[in-house]
Amino acid sequence: MIESGLRHAGVRTGLYTSPHLIHVQERTQIEGTPVTPSVWRRVTARVAQVAGSHRLRLTEFEAQTLAAFLVFKDAGVEIAVLAVGLGGRLDAVNAVAAPELSVITSIGLDHTAWLGPTRRHIYLEKRGIARRGTMLIQDIPPSLRAEARRFSVESGVPTWTLGEEICFSPIAQKNGGDLGHSVRVRCPGGIQSNVRVPFWGAHQERNTALAVAALHVLRKRGWPLTERAIVNGLA
Repeated sequence: MIESGLRHAGVRTGLYTSPHLIHVQERTQIEGTPVTPSVWRRVTARVAQVAGSHRLRLTEFEAQTLAAFLVFKDAGVEIAVLAVGLGGRLDAVNAVAAPELSVITSIGLDHTAWLGPTRRHIYLEKRGIARRGTMLIQDIPPSLRAEARRFSVESGVPTWTLGEEICFSPIAQKNGGDLGHSVRVRCPGGIQSNVRVPFWGAHQERNTALAVAALHVLRKRGWPLTERAIVNGLA
């Protein structure tokens, strides 16, 4: 959703996600289009060559992340939207030193063998993507919000949390059979956007609110995002 909003604003985007559904190139996209097999072979060969010359033992995900960064550099990407693979603190994507902003989606009990047995353990691992002075947007359980507020004050990480600074509500649809959700999102500073997304599931309303908030933060940081680009991008 964030990448689509930026792309509809005319920004040259990169997108890195995982896992893939059919072929590995789906993970790395330029302006909404996966890279070609030939490009992917070229950049992965370059990563393998450098890793071999320095005797580095990269995991598959680490190698793919480096390859994606090379793709973005060669393609002249202006901004890249990067999804971590697992957790955050020790994730390869977290090697990016100065992100424009960071986003934590809902906390669930997944990957507990690596991230810890409770939602708090998992949240602390995911919060490792936060940077001092850089906005952190998050969707966390109410039980973690007091701790999150303390972290924001003590660390210097400005934070917008869903259910506090970010609010959303569903907009009634004229045709209940249409695929997707219409959502009204409100953020600090009197910001309000009414958007529609082509996805089912109550969790997508929450994801939509996070994406809209992220796009408005990027707008404040100088990216040329209009309300029309945000609305069209999410639709």
